[in-house]
Amino acid sequence: MTDILRIVKDTKLIVRGDCVIIGLSGGPDSTCLFHVLVQMSQELDLRLIAVHLNHQIRGEESDLDEQYAKSLAETVHVPFVSDQRDVRAIAQACDLSVEEAGRMLRYELFSQVADDIGQEMPRVIIAVAHNKDDQAETVLMRMLRGTGVDGLVGVAPSRDDISDYPIVRPLLSIPRTEIEAYNTAYDLHPRIDSSNSDNNYTRNKIRNELLPYLRKEFNPVVSDALVRLSSLAAQDVDYLYGIADEACRNYATLYAQGVAIDSDDKITIELNALNSYHDAIKSRILMIMFDELGLSRDLSYKHIEAVMKLALSMKTGKRIELPHGYIARIVYNNLELIRNPDLEMVDDEESEHSNQSHFEKDIDACIINIVEYKRRGHELNNRRENSNTYCVDFDKLTSRIGPQIKNMMRIRYREPGDAISLRGMTGKKKISDVFIDMKVPQNVRNKTRILTCKGEVLWIIGFRKSSRFMIDDTTQNVLVIQYSPKM
Repeated sequence: MTDILRIVKDTKLIVRGDCVIIGLSGGPDSTCLFHVLVQMSQELDLRLIAVHLNHQIRGEESDLDEQYAKSLAETVHVPFVSDQRDVRAIAQACDLSVEEAGRMLRYELFSQVADDIGQEMPRVIIAVAHNKDDQAETVLMRMLRGTGVDGLVGVAPSRDDISDYPIVRPLLSIPRTEIEAYNTAYDLHPRIDSSNSDNNYTRNKIRNELLPYLRKEFNPVVSDALVRLSSLAAQDVDYLYGIADEACRNYATLYAQGVAIDSDDKITIELNALNSYHDAIKSRILMIMFDELGLSRDLSYKHIEAVMKLALSMKTGKRIELPHGYIARIVYNNLELIRNPDLEMVDDEESEHSNQSHFEKDIDACIINIVEYKRRGHELNNRRENSNTYCVDFDKLTSRIGPQIKNMMRIRYREPGDAISLRGMTGKKKISDVFIDMKVPQNVRNKTRILTCKGEVLWIIGFRKSSRFMIDDTTQNVLVIQYSPKM
């Protein structure tokens, strides 16, 4: 049996003194990862916190998964945090696939827990349990969809660009069979997701039918070949994006001679600068620009090709349409990516209340309950906070805002310039940048509400919470703020 404990140590993804937020679904992979990290925790002085999101997709099975994960954590005295979300309903409301919505909500929960305890620890990381076969399936699935070189990269062992906290995947080099063998050897009995056998899902069909066929008929180690392809593609992509990123950074220092971010809704680049690059670099410069606007998720290569063709035309006034009401257009010597000024960008909810303020429109669509209570030794795993509840240090808030804070609470949509205090930052971070870092789709951003108190942003509801008023060991009085949309 592969020495998984040694391999995870050798990755150096987790180092002495780390606080590790572990995504614990209760399945074979996360159960193995949890067990390995528990063994490492004493040697490396790790602080572990197990986090579980109940997707409410499989009814009683989902509840049993949560119970198993909680029992696993409590058995070894690891703090356990869970939340329950109707992922199908949220996916439908946000026009996302169930898989995309689940992923977005999981990382939202991980970040919230990390925010809660982050000030107490020098480094907080998020550990998830993707394995070698997951990587092979991802690469093959993308190949079947006609991906470019970027898509062949699959998932990275470590990423720090989709969260304020590094995300690590210590099991990414371990085959699924070795993980199952590990669980058997240590008498672990993880939960098995019955939906994994449903071949109506593309990934399941690849896992259960296509890969076994390829192993039998073409290459018995096809998973190794796909992972090797991914590794080689990653080297090429890293090099190409390095050139594109350097070009953007260099040109951004000279206004009108490179990328200039004018607002949340507009980015420009000087045409001669863009057109001087090879298409392999040019396309990635455009992807960096699209990413800044939060559009990269909804773009196909056809959009990239169309914008490159537009840039080569250099015809002032020429333009093409992009997703979410954006356009690309030529304005003299510049290419602009901008929200279409000819469109009235309002959603259905706003159009019904067009004569009211942001606050009046939004507060009518939600219920907010504020309760103050004395803190009596509440530990992390017993707090009442979840994605729809925010617990703040009452005394910190009143010392900054004043005693009448409950009358100053406002819920509204975000506005240009809105910013929030986050752990590890001396200043504030623009909410638009928070959304970009979290890869939040543009249509979700437009519907997201924020909670403010006398102008101070306390909470990007459903995403991030201000670190300025977080509960810590000195907290005596807690304000519990509860939010839910009206049904």
